Amino acid sequence: MARTKAPDHETQPEQILELAAASGTSKARLYHYYESKEAILFDLLDRYTKRLMLIIAEVEAASQRRQLGERESFAELVRAFLAKYETSHSRHVALLNDVKYLEDAQRQIVLDRQRDIVAAFTRQLARTYPNASTKTTRPH
Repeated sequence: MARTKAPDHETQPEQILELAAASGTSKARLYHYYESKEAILFDLLDRYTKRLMLIIAEVEAASQRRQLGERESFAELVRAFLAKYETSHSRHVALLNDVKYLEDAQRQIVLDRQRDIVAAFTRQLARTYPNASTKTTRPH
């Protein structure tokens, strides 16, 4: 079954050209390394979510080394994520809006990693505020 065209299909070539120009390369060079715009999107989201998971691990390790309390540890995690988000607007927007354009297997990888990120924050919140409600909603 053929895939349907994305609503923004007509603007995608222009966006790819802008990406190539911004990175100092050409569309041809991009497609030398990536077979499609979806492959570019997956690589971007895969790297971005891996980096977010690494931030969590780094903050947890630093908090243990420095023997931070739960609130200080949570504050460090929030600060680290906000610092990353400050320089990652387009990646974050793509993570929120464009996962639907990935192939099923790739989409599942990114969604699973998003769930892991939310779970890490949930665990940290539960440790920081143990008397708060433990009712959570699983992201979709």
